[in-house]
Amino acid sequence: MNNNSKTVNTNAIEICQQEQQEHKNKNYISSIAPKITRNNQSDQQKQDIILDHNNNYTNNDVDSINVIVSEKKELQRLLYKLDFRIILLISLCYTFSFMDRTNIGNAKVAGLTNMINITEDQYNIALSIFFLGFILFEVPANLMLNKLGPRLWMSIIIILCGIVMIAMSQVKNGVQLILVRFFLGITEAGFMPATYFYISVWYTKAEMTKRIAIILCCSVIASILGGLLAYGCMFLDQARGLHNWQWIFIIDGALTIGTGIIAFIFLPDFPEKDTTFLNERQRILHADHMATVINNTTSQFILEGEKEHTFLPSIVKGMGFSSLNAQLMVAPANNNNMMLAAQYIFFFFENNNYNLAAICAITSAFSADHNKERGLHIFSASLVAVLGYVLLISLKDYGPIPLYIAVTLAASGVLTASICIVSWSTCNFAGRTKRSITTAIIGSCGNIGGVLSGQLYRASDAPQYIHGHTASLILISCTVITSMFLKIILKKENLRRERMTIEEREELFMKKDVKQLGNKHPDFRYLT
Repeated sequence: MNNNSKTVNTNAIEICQQEQQEHKNKNYISSIAPKITRNNQSDQQKQDIILDHNNNYTNNDVDSINVIVSEKKELQRLLYKLDFRIILLISLCYTFSFMDRTNIGNAKVAGLTNMINITEDQYNIALSIFFLGFILFEVPANLMLNKLGPRLWMSIIIILCGIVMIAMSQVKNGVQLILVRFFLGITEAGFMPATYFYISVWYTKAEMTKRIAIILCCSVIASILGGLLAYGCMFLDQARGLHNWQWIFIIDGALTIGTGIIAFIFLPDFPEKDTTFLNERQRILHADHMATVINNTTSQFILEGEKEHTFLPSIVKGMGFSSLNAQLMVAPANNNNMMLAAQYIFFFFENNNYNLAAICAITSAFSADHNKERGLHIFSASLVAVLGYVLLISLKDYGPIPLYIAVTLAASGVLTASICIVSWSTCNFAGRTKRSITTAIIGSCGNIGGVLSGQLYRASDAPQYIHGHTASLILISCTVITSMFLKIILKKENLRRERMTIEEREELFMKKDVKQLGNKHPDFRYLT
């Protein structure tokens, strides 16, 4: 009897221990599943984790982890698909858009101002009035974006830019050049705000900054392509009775129109409207992915919108490092091999400046997305830019090498800060309509600097440009202050919402419809 009793007790103890172990294993599965998802563990790593924990998982537990890992891989493939289509096409459009706005400098070196009736003041006005078109039409342009959709509207913008660019080849005097540049600003006004808004629709907050950085850093590619195009057009002088500067505008415009047509064919629309780019499963997966993050925020603080506008081409040229297009267009007329070699050396150093800035900007963008942080990235990058401008002013009489280092610091800091600012502001807007409008408003505020650029960095101030450097130093110093001020304000607001009582939440919901709360919803957290 005693032996039988001991056997029963032993079996009962074993059954109890087995149930406890199964319960422990299930809890362990729940705890590690998110970690496996976040860290993107491979199948082998996942199996190792399971085997290490006593090999006591049930089939359902393993199936759950398989589903989690499978969805993670499926989401990663989806993001690659989005990048290949969206980021690639937008980058291509931005490259030619940037060439359109800057090739007037190529045309000037090719003889534009010598062959038409124009004064220096009219040329400076033509440079500045482009940004006036930006300021006046960015908000209306983004309203059209919501009505027509990104695929149609952004394609129209790019095609119109190309048409205006071709029309610029026919200007005869300064007044005509000013008018055409103004219309170019109008046509391009909607592209960048639309881009920022468009990216925020397809990507979460933690995915935006690096992709915006890749797009904006295509300006480096645009500068090189613009120079090569201008160089090639030197051999087309008098072809079909046109000057080389006219061919610059015509070929650039034709390429831009072609890019717009490609965008119309292949660029996806809003996720819920596009029926050809994603299949049903991918649309559901994307919707679930975007639902994990509320892409809404406030639009109160736009002081940091007065951002980079460092006007580096004028600075570098004043230091003696001529731009690629200027050097390559001068080279064919110069038979001195030593001079030609020197020109290529200057070209290497100048473009290296922009390349370093692009590398710094992209690296910082990946860091900002990985850490889900913006304020400190903007603050630190702006401090680097401040140092660059201080050195530009204080080392004005120390030769080109120290000044080149100073320009590199300024360019790297400004470009890095501006990309983080764009991402910070874009993902902190409430709702699509409000986000599109406030993005355009901030863009308009930032482009005020573009209007002032032609007046601050004048040829008469070369090669030191003290007035322009001082103005830029003041503005970037304001960015240092406002970035930390905004970060502190948003963190305090997030903390206040975390401490809200149930009664306070219910009172808020009684006052206003939940769908209309936007960034004031108590569950929303600002990106700081």
